Amino acid sequence: MASGSSASNASSSQACSNVCPASIEPSQILDGSYLGTLAKEHAAAFSSVIVPVTPPETTLLWGTICSGGEVLLFTMKELHNLYVAMGFKLRFVHRFSCEIKPALQAWIFSVNHEVGTSADGAETDDMKYCLFERAEDMGKSVAKCVRHNKFCIVPNVDLLMMGTSCKDISRASSAYRADMLVMSMQSSIGGSAETFCGAEAYMLRHIVQIFLFENVDALDDAGDLTTHMTNLSVVYGRLEKCGFALKMFLMDTVLFGLPQSRRRYYIIGLKESAAAHFDFSSKSASQVLGTVENLVRLCQRTPPCASMLLLGEDDCAIDDELNRRLAMGEKGSKYNVSAAISQFQGAGLSWGAVDARSGTQDTLWYDTLTKLQRNVLTYSEAEYKDAMFRDIGQSSSRVRYSQAIQDKHTVFCQMPGQLVWVRRPEPEKLPRLQVGREALTFQGYPIAQIPTTISMTSEKVMQEIAGNMMSAPVTLALLQSLFAALPWRPSSHSKSTQTTERDVDEALAVFNAASSSNPASDDVSPRVKRLRRLRIRPNAE
Repeated sequence: MASGSSASNASSSQACSNVCPASIEPSQILDGSYLGTLAKEHAAAFSSVIVPVTPPETTLLWGTICSGGEVLLFTMKELHNLYVAMGFKLRFVHRFSCEIKPALQAWIFSVNHEVGTSADGAETDDMKYCLFERAEDMGKSVAKCVRHNKFCIVPNVDLLMMGTSCKDISRASSAYRADMLVMSMQSSIGGSAETFCGAEAYMLRHIVQIFLFENVDALDDAGDLTTHMTNLSVVYGRLEKCGFALKMFLMDTVLFGLPQSRRRYYIIGLKESAAAHFDFSSKSASQVLGTVENLVRLCQRTPPCASMLLLGEDDCAIDDELNRRLAMGEKGSKYNVSAAISQFQGAGLSWGAVDARSGTQDTLWYDTLTKLQRNVLTYSEAEYKDAMFRDIGQSSSRVRYSQAIQDKHTVFCQMPGQLVWVRRPEPEKLPRLQVGREALTFQGYPIAQIPTTISMTSEKVMQEIAGNMMSAPVTLALLQSLFAALPWRPSSHSKSTQTTERDVDEALAVFNAASSSNPASDDVSPRVKRLRRLRIRPNAE
């Protein structure tokens, strides 16, 4: 790929067919059943355009690095359920997650427990996963595992999925610089560089057959004007050096059935040289990815109105969050009166003459806002009255508004630090702030299936998870399209490389741990020497 890759090189989800896609019922999004429904609908649509290939009886191991709230657990679960219903014996086993923030670690552990525990309370295969702490350590033989509270073997996976922090790259971040090639660095403020370097080191050490990467659309911003490199082209180039055939997709969540505008780059990588489960002799990896591009378009859906996914006014979660905010008391904030006056005047408004909109001050939620937030709210409602959702978490000049087409509202991209004021058109419903679990719903997280996790997590943490996670229906569309397009090997011809390498890794790790007190010792048994020769490492060049 040329160094100056741009959005034009990516398959765009916006290049859809002229046929209006089917819609998703709001009730199915709320109860979490929509992913299973979508998986069945996708499979039916695929069978009309391609000859389905039956996967062999095999197990695909998968892991994630900095994927957010691990909604991929639900994506893989629904794919597994679909294939069981179709009579396939294809299993997906979760081997590891990697997350450095304690709050997100607690969330991942809890979600895994609710989703991965069988009806009799016994541990399923998915419960045998590790939860590693530092992405930078994923290229090592062992790394700190916060789930087992020890250093665990870093296992092999067939499918690796990852994202990086948006803090370094998002245009909404204070750390954002369009001319900074963060993805070419060894370290960065938001940790994006460290995360990607760790994933790259993992892929150079282990045999990864499939790779999925996600990040913001600002990856393709100007970058280095001298070399015409962007963060996107840097990522693409480094993945190519890892031996992957690649395909980029510029996807928007709103086109896959959720009422949220969220544009993200996704990159799928296939490694032909590591294809233990696939036979690329008759269909190359590039041809497979071309098929994926066509199948993904069949997965598009029309979203419901965002108002249909909001909690009811009598929901206890609304009262609990309001009481929590009221108990905090009045918060101080930096407030520049001169800047506020200039902002109002620039919009043709008189700062002293603009009052809060009718109903705004009638709700206790207004009392929980800082003086700056109240000013931003007043200004934004005077400037643009029709928005149902508005983000007042920053300055008056950076308010984000929802959009409406034919009375169907679409929220803006959900972000970790947002503060969203919601005003429904019904006069009897007083305005209020959006809560974190509603942000998760706009991302398609099936929160109804994890009531225990939701009950023990604060709305603030849920907001952060929603702002950093991958979109559930988009990942489902991409992965299901990929699995449908792949040339699976028959069961009798499948190669078994993972078990051999894993056994060798574990044996070496045990030896290395035992001999760490005397690393210079030459007393190495013939068996260990043989294990070192057997250790499989792809060419790192």
